Amino acid sequence: MNAGDLAGDAAERDDPADPIQDHALVAGLARVRKLRGDLVSAERTRIEALRARPWHDKSRDDDLGPVRMARLMERPLRYHFSGLAGAGVNPLAQLMRARGHAVQGSDRSFDQGKGAALAARLAGLGIVV
Repeated sequence: MNAGDLAGDAAERDDPADPIQDHALVAGLARVRKLRGDLVSAERTRIEALRARPWHDKSRDDDLGPVRMARLMERPLRYHFSGLAGAGVNPLAQLMRARGHAVQGSDRSFDQGKGAALAARLAGLGIVV
């Protein structure tokens, strides 16, 4: 068997007038359409279930809920902030400290000797620099 024989066999199989090939093609397309329809139907069912679920679904284990969240906020936690001298991180660190949490942080500018006044102010608030 050589490459010419294989090409001839392929040409014979791809004969558009062959009713067996037509039937197989139609049956294959029907299966593809059915599978695609099943997938679309399953996706629609999943989306409808998500839309019907309330936002605060109590059946989920990772849902904190207002009571559990309040209990977590009552107990002091420990926070470490990187970039403590930054305009965004600095207020967050001060806020967490004002809420009674243990806060520590670092910043490269403190290591370079810059921002000594800010570092002293943060240390005065109880934030470990």
